This record gives sequence, C-alpha cells and structure tokens, in this order.
Amino acid sequence: MGAGIQRHGRVAGRIRDRRVGPRLLELLDHQEPRVRQTAWQGLQTLLRGLFPYRRFRFEDSGYAPEAASRQAGIAALRAWWDAATAVR
Repeated sequence: MGAGIQRHGRVAGRIRDRRVGPRLLELLDHQEPRVRQTAWQGLQTLLRGLFPYRRFRFEDSGYAPEAASRQAGIAALRAWWDAATAVR
C-alpha cells in the first residue's frame, strides 16, 4: 500500500495543480517514512512550479520527514499554503 501512495505523491507534485497541495500536506504525516519523504519532495516540486517567482527556504519550515514531531512544521506549511492559495 505504501508504494502506491508513494507513487501518488511523486506524480502529484509534478502535476502543478493546486488541488493536489492539500493531499501532499496530508501525506507529510503518513506512517511510512518513504511516503513522507516522497510527499515532501512532491510538495517542494509543486510549490516551485506553482509559484516560480518565490524563493522557498524549505529548511525554514520546521518540517523534516524523519522527525518524530512533525506537527509544527506541517502546521506552518498548511498556514502558508492556505494564505498563498486563498481566493482574493
């Protein structure tokens, strides 16, 4: 099951569609480390594709796929995503 989800995260990041962002954010807290890593890479690809004019410092998000406590980093990324994709 993890391999399918991992593949989903890899493909989703390349789509450059705002609709996949929330799913990738969910996968950042998946039980399998490989899935989290793939979602993290996919999210970075997605953000760079959707917002090419922004310089992201992903290391400043506080998220690390291998960290036992990932919630603060995920919350920061969700807050940024919500602000960046809000309909104005």
